[in-house]
Amino acid sequence: MAAFDIYQFEDRLTELLAAYEKLQARHRELENRHQALREQTSQRLRSLAERLKALEAEAEAEVSDS
Repeated sequence: MAAFDIYQFEDRLTELLAAYEKLQARHRELENRHQALREQTSQRLRSLAERLKALEAEAEAEVSDS
């Protein structure tokens, strides 16, 4: 049976904690980026809907003028 090396265990645990913290930071970064993209997409969709409504109103005005 191999002897338990507390120092090796401590080093490995330190590495794992550092990796975990790095992954947490990356996750937060990706969540923020995702939120920004969702907001940008929502704004584009609202703009598109407004433009379509304006085009519909313009087309209706042309029909009623005829």
